[in-house]
Amino acid sequence: PVRCSAEYGRISRLTLSGPVSDGISLVVEARCKMLIEDCELDGVSLAVSDNADPLVRNCRIVNSSMHGLRLGGQAKARVHSCNVSGHAKNGVRVDGSASCLLASCGIRSNQACGIHSEGGISLESCEVSKNKLAGVLIFQGRMSAVTSQIHSNGTYAVEVAGESTEVELAESCKLYSNACGAVAGECTWSKAATPEFS
Repeated sequence: PVRCSAEYGRISRLTLSGPVSDGISLVVEARCKMLIEDCELDGVSLAVSDNADPLVRNCRIVNSSMHGLRLGGQAKARVHSCNVSGHAKNGVRVDGSASCLLASCGIRSNQACGIHSEGGISLESCEVSKNKLAGVLIFQGRMSAVTSQIHSNGTYAVEVAGESTEVELAESCKLYSNACGAVAGECTWSKAATPEFS
C-alpha cells in the first residue's frame, strides 16, 4: 500500500492504478488531516484509519478487489463530489467508532452493498444505486440522510440490523425501485434530518 501519515498535506491530481486482483490501497493513517482532491484511483481502494481526518474531494475511486473506501479506528472523513463504483466488496465500509460524511457522491454498481456501516454515516445529496445487495446496510451504527436518492439496488434501499442502531431519513430523500423494498428494520422519517458529521 501507499501510506500517508503526515499531519497536514495535500495530494492533488494523483493517478494510481493497478490490477484489480492485487488489492492495492492508498492508506491515510495516524493523525493525518490531508486534502485529497482530483485524484483517480482505478483498481485501488482508499483506507482511512487511526485518528485520520481527511477531506476527499472530486475523486474517482473505482474497480478495486476490496471496499472502495474503508474507515476504521477513530477516523473521520469528509467526502465530497466523489464517484465510488465498481468494487468487488462494498463501495463504502465504516467500522467501529469511525464516521463519514458523504456529500454529492455517487456510490454505484458495487458487488456487495453500496454502503455498509457499523459506525456513523451521513449522506447529503448522494445517489446510491445499482449495488448488488442493499443500498445502505446499517449494523449497530448511526445514519442520517438528506436530499439523497437510493434506488435500483439488489435488496433494500436501507437495511437496518443489530441493536443500538439509529437511522434518520429526511423526507427529501427518495427511495425507489429497490428489489425488496425501501426499508427493512426501524428508522425515523423527519422533515429535516440534520447530518451528524458535517
